[in-house]
Amino acid sequence: MEFYLLKDYYGEGFTTAYWNKKETVRYICEKCEGINSQNNGPLVISFEGKGDIADYYRIVKWHTVSPKFMQVLIDNKITGIRFKDILIDDEKGNLLTTDLKQLDVYGRCGLLTDLNGEEIPNCPVCHRVTPDNLEGKKGLSVNLDKWDKWDGSDMFYYANWEGNIIVTEKVKEIIERNNITNIYFVNIHSYDL
Repeated sequence: MEFYLLKDYYGEGFTTAYWNKKETVRYICEKCEGINSQNNGPLVISFEGKGDIADYYRIVKWHTVSPKFMQVLIDNKITGIRFKDILIDDEKGNLLTTDLKQLDVYGRCGLLTDLNGEEIPNCPVCHRVTPDNLEGKKGLSVNLDKWDKWDGSDMFYYANWEGNIIVTEKVKEIIERNNITNIYFVNIHSYDL
């Protein structure tokens, strides 16, 4: 089975989306001092620049999808995801409702592993992987046999690499067939960290 990292790109003709840090809760690991921020309430985003709104944006570790992209995922019964409301800050202090949704990924596949199936060194408490531990690594794999193996979801995260969506070949083909904008894929076996 092949797995792909779902990536976004800022192509010509699309506006840029960014995270508007309205209300967050920060968790700091007592061992490695790694910071994990979570939204307190709905995700708030802003747009800048001219152009159309794309079907997909990765904003820090969160993801937004257009109604078209959301419907494609629902119609194809893609597992490991749910949708949440988001707000748009119009930069005048107004929070506006929108038909864009946050793509919340709850599917998991265990800890980040290299191409040989070896766990990439991480914090023993929070399992955070530092950039130093990723440097020079080429290729990732998904645990299919270990106790913390892949849960079988169509879209998922490594348990300690949130924000980086991994998808099955089925999802890749569905997205490509439906011409979803602002997305490309990299096979995890050939991904350079």
